[in-house]
Parts: sequence; C-alpha cells; structure tokens
Amino acid sequence: MFYYSTISRKKIIHHMSCPAADRIRDENIECFETLQEAYGEGYRLCRHCSLLARQYRKGESDSCTYSQEKGIAFFYTDRALVVTTSFSKWKIVPSEDGLRLQLYHQNTHRSAHDWESLIPGYHLQNAKRDTIQGYLEYIAEHDDYRLRNPVQTNPKTKKKDSTPPKKGTRRYKKQQRREEIRTKKYSIRRTLDLIDGLHCQKTGLRPA
Repeated sequence: MFYYSTISRKKIIHHMSCPAADRIRDENIECFETLQEAYGEGYRLCRHCSLLARQYRKGESDSCTYSQEKGIAFFYTDRALVVTTSFSKWKIVPSEDGLRLQLYHQNTHRSAHDWESLIPGYHLQNAKRDTIQGYLEYIAEHDDYRLRNPVQTNPKTKKKDSTPPKKGTRRYKKQQRREEIRTKKYSIRRTLDLIDGLHCQKTGLRPA
C-alpha cells in the first residue's frame, strides 16, 4: 500500500513506515494498492521510501566507475534507472510493492504478450539481484555472452539470394520453369484481350 495526502499538490506517495506518512492527517489520507496505479495518476514515490533512489545515492560513484569500464551508459529518473549498452537497453525499477528491484529488458521484436508487461516494450528479465551494482554486472555478463554467442537467424527467415543462378543448377531450372509459366500466362492473357477487342469492334461495345 502507498499513502498520500489528498490536499498536497506534490503528488508524492509514501510507505506507511515513512515519517512523512505519519504527518498526514487521517481525514486527508488516501492510498494506492500498487505503484503502477499511483503512476497512472501521476504520482511518484517518495525518495526516502524509494529503494531505487536510496541505492542510487549510495552507490552512484561506484556505478559510474563500473559503467565506464564496461561501456555502459545510464541515467536516473524517479521511476527507473535506464541502462543502455551497445547491444541492449534496460530499466531497473522498483517492484509493484516497492520493496525490491526488478530488471526489465527491451524487446527485440513485438510479441502478443507485450501488453501484459508493466513497462510497454520491455519484458521482465529472469534475474534477481539485491543492488543496482548487481544488475549492472548482470547486464555486462549478458552482453558478453551475447557477443560470444550471437543469436542465429532462422533459416526460414533468411533473405532470398539475389545473385543470378548458374546454368544447369536446380535454382536455374526452377527459374526457367517459372519464366515459361509466366510467358504462357501472358500469351493466353494477350490472346484473350485481342479476342475481346475484336468482339467489341463488331458490337460497338467498350472493352471491360
């Protein structure tokens, strides 16, 4: 649960244990069940309550040093730590209850399940770390693995070879058969058009 003051214009939510929540009068206090619900209404998590904000302030220097060594870029927002590498893009965000951090990985292709994700265009990564630094290390390991083990292209999705086929090969024979069929169809169509034209001349009708 996340609590807020109905008379405050700051649109900040708090855990019940937050000192700021204690200062809200009972007649002015309301709550959201989840962070997603609060975000949808334009609220943001108190920096004292936010695990992400606390960890970012505490380890910013170490995270910057590590990221520079690994070629990782990141920037902090109230809702996420956005991480970008030469291979991928990520978001480290608080969980729905705000008690732990989760890692989301940007989708490389559209999926029918995209709408189920709390972050559009991203999917929840099957990785659990307790700190931002732990997730940065996971991202570096993930990219290193992808570099050593590139994703293989499905043979069915490979682009067709645009080079002319060599004479005598199966590909050449198939092409010749396709050309013969195409020529026959064109000849038949041309003959039918001529017949229609002659018929129209005799009857005075316009061709269809």
